[in-house]
Amino acid sequence: MKSGGKVLIQVLIVSLIGLASVVGVWLLLSQGASADADISVDKTADPTSLPVPGGDVTFTVRVTNTGSETVTLISLVDNPGSVNLHGKGTCVLPQTILVGGYYECSFTEAVSGSAGDYEDTVTAWAEDGEGTTGTAFGSATVSITAGPLHHIKIESEAGGLGSEVTTHGMTAGQTFQVWAAGYDVYNNYIEDVSVDWTGTGVVAGRLAPTSGISTTFTAEEAGEGTIHANDGSGHEDDTGTITVNPGALDYIVICRDANGQNPAYAHTMTTDDTWTLYAAGYDAEDNFRGNETATWDETGTLDNVSGSGPSYTFSPSTAGTSGTITAEANGETDATGVITVTVGSLHHIVIEDAAGGTGNEVDTHSLVVGGTFQVW
Repeated sequence: MKSGGKVLIQVLIVSLIGLASVVGVWLLLSQGASADADISVDKTADPTSLPVPGGDVTFTVRVTNTGSETVTLISLVDNPGSVNLHGKGTCVLPQTILVGGYYECSFTEAVSGSAGDYEDTVTAWAEDGEGTTGTAFGSATVSITAGPLHHIKIESEAGGLGSEVTTHGMTAGQTFQVWAAGYDVYNNYIEDVSVDWTGTGVVAGRLAPTSGISTTFTAEEAGEGTIHANDGSGHEDDTGTITVNPGALDYIVICRDANGQNPAYAHTMTTDDTWTLYAAGYDAEDNFRGNETATWDETGTLDNVSGSGPSYTFSPSTAGTSGTITAEANGETDATGVITVTVGSLHHIVIEDAAGGTGNEVDTHSLVVGGTFQVW
């Protein structure tokens, strides 16, 4: 009976020890599962907008304990710049924040630059009673706005997205659209400005519309010119030189000069003369491109014409002939007016035995006494 009681007591003691171990393990596990410190961060800016070039902004930071236990705010870092806010403005760390409570402080920083939005972010670190940390951040945006209109620029795209037009090359038949972009004194884009548009050189008279924020130049005549913009309030701008080059070959004209100015119409010449012709090439806008390499030929009874090149010199030797000279270049053809070849000036005489140049030159001749011999 005693022995059985002793065994029962031993089992009970072991059971109690085992239960205590289980309880101890449960308590240990409960402490290790503690959640991160819960906080939230709000950040505001005053003012939220500044004209260029910017200025001082006061930022207010509020860190709220959103958890279920007291936390300690141990760090506040502001970006850009990774600035430690301890000692900046009214910010002092560490701070104890009760459940549902908050800590708030303010500091002043300069925000400057060109027109645009600037974001400033603060990151907070807090620690609970078990040494577990939590992190949160909040941001505020400050807008820097452009100043009043100071100057305009003629640009290649709308909305200040293009580049200022300095020199520009194009071919006849193409178009070129430009915009009048307005800027402040710090060269911040404001908006596209309505202006009056005019042109010089080959641009003059070929802009449409002639007023508004944009215009289009339609290139026709080869050469150079510029585009001018004027808003009527003292703001003006000019492009650099706009060069219009001739377009693709559209047709040729046989000319009497190398500059494509004098077409070869009907022509009378002697066998003493020469006549140099050029295959002048033109684009669809009638711009002279230069002299094209052509294949030359003749029609009618003219002496043979054969050759290839940008020009041809015709040197006839047969009088009483006529016809035209033709040229072909890259599938384009042209012909001169009718060419008439006449006798050249007197160069020498020949004594012949028949009139009209139909006889033979008299070399030796025999005749009897009393005979006659007529010559020409």
